[in-house]
Amino acid sequence: MLGAFLALVSIALAAAAASAEMTPVGLVTRLDGRATLTRAVLPEGAPLKFRDEVYIADRITTGEHSLARILFGGKALVTVRERSVLTITEAPGVSTLHVGVGKIIVAVVKERVKPGETIDIRTPNAIATIRGTVVIAEVSPETPEADESAANYTTTITILKGVIDLRRLDGLTRQPIGAALSLRAVERVRITGAAALPLPQKLSPEVTRKVINGLKANVKPVPETSAAAVMAEVRHASNTPGAAVSGSRVPSVSASANGPGPADGSKSKSLGLLQVKLPGATAVVNPISKGSLR
Repeated sequence: MLGAFLALVSIALAAAAASAEMTPVGLVTRLDGRATLTRAVLPEGAPLKFRDEVYIADRITTGEHSLARILFGGKALVTVRERSVLTITEAPGVSTLHVGVGKIIVAVVKERVKPGETIDIRTPNAIATIRGTVVIAEVSPETPEADESAANYTTTITILKGVIDLRRLDGLTRQPIGAALSLRAVERVRITGAAALPLPQKLSPEVTRKVINGLKANVKPVPETSAAAVMAEVRHASNTPGAAVSGSRVPSVSASANGPGPADGSKSKSLGLLQVKLPGATAVVNPISKGSLR
């Protein structure tokens, strides 16, 4: 009798775990160019599409002159730039964005992050814990054929708003080691291989402007109406608790085959923190609006 009961408990726990893995954690709100989605049930990969749901352990790979934007749980907007690889994982209280190579821009709405929750950016040689932050993470391999060893990568972290805690990863255990380094707004640090964390560098107004200009997407624009529809979708998703993680889909919108382009310049109230005032420049980081960091 006890054996049968334990077997039922095991089955129930396995079913619950499977259900959690199949709960979407994000929604693709913009896609320009080409990107590939790989997951357990699609090991060979499939084209990523506008309004696709994103699940735990999904891997997104963008192509040349391509860009993907994902809304995570209404609390973070992640832009995956060209020739980048991003994998999403979750543990209790922690969502992790694994950047294998390339560049991502992460904007977190602090008010939507629950107490005890954190979002980490993990690269081959560093891990950054972010809260209410606009951060750029870029990973460059020493050679195109570099393996996953920390010694073969350089990670560059740039903060446009907020504060992060950065730690180095051990090359063998892949676990954080050493004291955390705090980075504040308009600061940058570059971690080379397995070397110790260097001191952060303060960005000058000129360098800050170059950073912003360098984030403008080199993609073909699409009709304004498509962008306005996407802005409405992002507003709906971000204002509906759990909309992007509950399995429900937001209302259908029209869009071109390449996904939405820059919107009409209106700002979403729920994502208002994404307007960043910097020394000598103001950047609107709302990823759908004109003038945003693209």
